Amino acid sequence: MLFSGKNLRRSVVLGGALLVLLLLCTQCAKQTEVPITSRSREARTLFTQARIEGENLHLDTAMAKLSEAIALDSDFALAFLYRARFTNDPVSLQRDLQRAVELSEDVSAGEQMIIKAYDAYYGRNDPDRAIEFYELLVKMFPNDKRTHFRLGVFYRILGESDKAIREQKQALAIDLNFAPSYLELGYINLSAENYAEAEEAFQNCVRLIPDQPNPHDSMGDLYSRMGKFEEAIAYYQQALEKNPTFTDSQLKIGTNLVFLGRYDEGREAIQKTIEMEPTIEGKVQDMGMICRSYMYECRPEEALAEADSIIKIARDNNLMSQVALYELAKAAIYAEIQEYDEAEQSLQETRMILETAEMPSFYRESYSDMLYFWDAAVAAQQNNIAQALAIAARYQNTLRESQNPERMKYHMGLLGYIELQRDYPDIAAEYFRQADIQEPLFMYYAALAENAGGSRARATRLFRQLASWNTDSLWYAYICKKALTRQE
Repeated sequence: MLFSGKNLRRSVVLGGALLVLLLLCTQCAKQTEVPITSRSREARTLFTQARIEGENLHLDTAMAKLSEAIALDSDFALAFLYRARFTNDPVSLQRDLQRAVELSEDVSAGEQMIIKAYDAYYGRNDPDRAIEFYELLVKMFPNDKRTHFRLGVFYRILGESDKAIREQKQALAIDLNFAPSYLELGYINLSAENYAEAEEAFQNCVRLIPDQPNPHDSMGDLYSRMGKFEEAIAYYQQALEKNPTFTDSQLKIGTNLVFLGRYDEGREAIQKTIEMEPTIEGKVQDMGMICRSYMYECRPEEALAEADSIIKIARDNNLMSQVALYELAKAAIYAEIQEYDEAEQSLQETRMILETAEMPSFYRESYSDMLYFWDAAVAAQQNNIAQALAIAARYQNTLRESQNPERMKYHMGLLGYIELQRDYPDIAAEYFRQADIQEPLFMYYAALAENAGGSRARATRLFRQLASWNTDSLWYAYICKKALTRQE
């Protein structure tokens, strides 16, 4: 997700309901893994198959098997939960997650913990609470490798790398051949730029599941992050040789061609991905890379036209989260070319969607963070500082009610941006330092502030980080060429 990062504080007090569930689970000590509650043996078999397919990133196959399982057992809580996890559509996520919650009273205590954790994370955007549930689940089922694995994933998402590594090693102590934990260790090390350790972990996956495309795809991710784009493309092609329908690798071939500056070739590869996608959700998400390719190339008019195409198709198919995201993209692009009336119109469209559309809190709050930023940024760019500060104050008030205290740093980053526009770079630099947001958009403006009024050495470090970021996202596409120019 775009606005995510290290969690700033952790609650250590468990609620009474958690303790009751732990006390009720008298059989947990006798069970190695969290049980799977279903009245249909065949549905349970389909679920376990779907889980393995999902671990290998065959999400469409996994979704199909889960739907089959639900057809056999309409009260299969974990099947609904996993279908929510594997979907690309926030509306489907919310619907299936809510159904899993409704069915959770009739499943085992361990399954209740899993459902509560995902409801906390996606349904309520409360990562602290999600971690608490999984920490308790690990105590209930210390020999369940997947429980350690999922807790490690949560830790990684929240930036707690040491704890994430600990949990993945614990999972491997239970099953030395559990490939998903090697993948996780690979990505943790990749994020920390420990490339040798990441390569070792990914090679273990290649050894364990040589016929699966995902390990080869991960090796491609490693070389892409290192800036070795040609080598990355070769690995993505290996993944496609293992499975010609593995769309992730086809999309990344296009992305790496864009990173190489071969924009037209990249868009051809991305168009092929769109044609390969079996779902409209996948096609719309892939179209986003076409839009970003024009942003990387600094062709704003073409990027705006592609954003409009995405918005039309997404709106026609009720994919309102994608509509909101690309209205925000349009607002940023319009602000860049100083067409502020159009920018404000896109921001208003985003605001209406967030007020009316159905989507989980996880998505709604993420897009809300971006909306407040660009709303204030457009005002500040027009020298309407009083309005920008008023927007920042409203934003701060909404964050006080959030169950995710991590979001408060974005308010600090917004204040830094406003001070930068006011031409107080020294004050802006201090705000950005306090926010410490390790995301390209904020890092770029922090670098500008440091260069103008803070530390030139710190500015140089930030520009170098951005020059070697090599990880596609909407806001990296927005600042990439500008950051490379500054770094050079």
